[in-house]
Amino acid sequence: SYHNTMTMVPIQEHIDHLLGLVFNKDASFSDLFILACVWGVFWATFLLVAGILLTPLVYGKEWLRRGAERDIERQGGAEGMNKVWGVNHTKEEWIDYLMKQWVGGQLGMFQHAASGILCIPSLLGIGDPAWASSLAAQGLLCEMGFELKDFVELPYKRLRYGKTEVPNSQLIMVTVHHSLTSILAIPMIRRYRDWKVSTVL
Repeated sequence: SYHNTMTMVPIQEHIDHLLGLVFNKDASFSDLFILACVWGVFWATFLLVAGILLTPLVYGKEWLRRGAERDIERQGGAEGMNKVWGVNHTKEEWIDYLMKQWVGGQLGMFQHAASGILCIPSLLGIGDPAWASSLAAQGLLCEMGFELKDFVELPYKRLRYGKTEVPNSQLIMVTVHHSLTSILAIPMIRRYRDWKVSTVL
């Protein structure tokens, strides 16, 4: 019992500290970066667990296989996809890959939706402005955390599995796609935290 008390107190203190940062309008750059990293760990854990649980439920289903085949055809078949991604997969290998990635794609859209939902109170002027703007800030940091996760995860997969798993084109696309939020999120929060759409309408 004593041991449990000693181990739980620091954890609770960390949680309280993080919650304080969420609603601190004067949070520093390092404070906001810590929150983004926490979001990154959360999404890495959530996506890993959800992917393990959900992928077996849909992988190999006829509707998913047909969808993968149509997607491949729209991109010029296996040859077209190989050219874009810089790999050399057969059509069956592409079908297998797309079916395995489908759940991850849906979860990625869920993550983006969650970030957007956090911005709604501020956008619509709902509730206390300080509370709403803090949630909007978390929406930005939620996105940044997701992208930081990719910046760690993809190079690791590339080093471990090689170009077949993570081709050069994917690394370039992810870097370009994620760069704006990763670079601009914290400066925007610090400069425009209390900015309202209504002020310019």
